[in-house]
Amino acid sequence: MLCWDDLCSEFAQFGPNAEVTIEIGSMNRHVGCAAFGHEEFIDDTFLLFTDVYVVPHGNHAVGEQLTDVSGQPNAVQGASDGSFVGATIGFTAPSGDIGTGMYDVIYDECQDGFLDVIDAVFHFSGVCGRGYFTRCSPSPVDRSAQGGG
Repeated sequence: MLCWDDLCSEFAQFGPNAEVTIEIGSMNRHVGCAAFGHEEFIDDTFLLFTDVYVVPHGNHAVGEQLTDVSGQPNAVQGASDGSFVGATIGFTAPSGDIGTGMYDVIYDECQDGFLDVIDAVFHFSGVCGRGYFTRCSPSPVDRSAQGGG
């Protein structure tokens, strides 16, 4: 689960220099990550963790190596039921690494750096401002209504 606010909105738009935070989320407990064949992985035991990736919007294939736009994923710890709140996953440009565009969010449950069948993918769906994650440029000012040109 991924909610951008207390109302559990499934999409969000962020302006310049904004903190990008998942208000409410939920991950799953996974053991047996070795079955996916990657050298590095972490099975959940008493504590639940997932790596959250911010990735450019697109089609993502199982087996794909994941790369976060900031250069490293965001490790998030969940409660015993997998829930978490207030997880900051990045900052928008110019002070941060998230530039203008559309983004998907991926929960890498085994923390192995690859998209596995158990990972959650939250796809962008729509135009700027109506998807799981967008970083839009400020709207141009319409100066005609102000008498300017």
